Amino acid sequence: MAGLNFRLASHVFDNGWSEFQAGIPKKVLADSVRQRKRLAEHGNLKFNFFDSDEQCPDFLEQLFSFKQQRYVQMGVKNFLESKDHQDFYSKLPLILDSKTKVHRSSLTLDDEVIALHWGVTYLKTFYYLMPAHNTGKWSKYSPGKLLLEDLLKWSHDNQFTIFDFTGGEEPYKKIWSNRSFLLYESTHAFSIRGKIYLYFLDAARAVKKIIKKLLGK
Repeated sequence: MAGLNFRLASHVFDNGWSEFQAGIPKKVLADSVRQRKRLAEHGNLKFNFFDSDEQCPDFLEQLFSFKQQRYVQMGVKNFLESKDHQDFYSKLPLILDSKTKVHRSSLTLDDEVIALHWGVTYLKTFYYLMPAHNTGKWSKYSPGKLLLEDLLKWSHDNQFTIFDFTGGEEPYKKIWSNRSFLLYESTHAFSIRGKIYLYFLDAARAVKKIIKKLLGK
């Protein structure tokens, strides 16, 4: 048997916005204020959201561009090279039911996009799924973090009860979430071939953990 577990993080809006901010380290909030002031010196900083692809025809193209630049910086596999993966984002709105909607948002400095997010809302839950930001001259101002704050505020103001960060244990999720739990996955083998496959799968995961430890990741 091979097993995996994923930590899911979310923020549940129990109280008002001021109470939410009270739970965030003052240093984090102060840094955001400072970055917004610095960006304002270069132009008009604005949070935008779009209900449809027609309102922002270049949205996905810009999102993919930012993400692929980031993948190159990190030296990781660029899964967006696959047209099937790109088509997932463009075609998903066509198959969703009436309770589920795609949410597109951006942070702009004058007319320049410096961060974007592609996510989904279901009833009163906001799913934070695909953030991307400018990896060039504006990256030092943490535009992705600023857009995340805007999305949290937008979700709160629009009476969403949960802001779901989904899977992953990135440090920023621990800062902005107030709930988390583990989701478990297990795989069972029912044949010799399956047992061999799981053996090599577990071995590969063990090697990856050792490599990450050696690289300090």
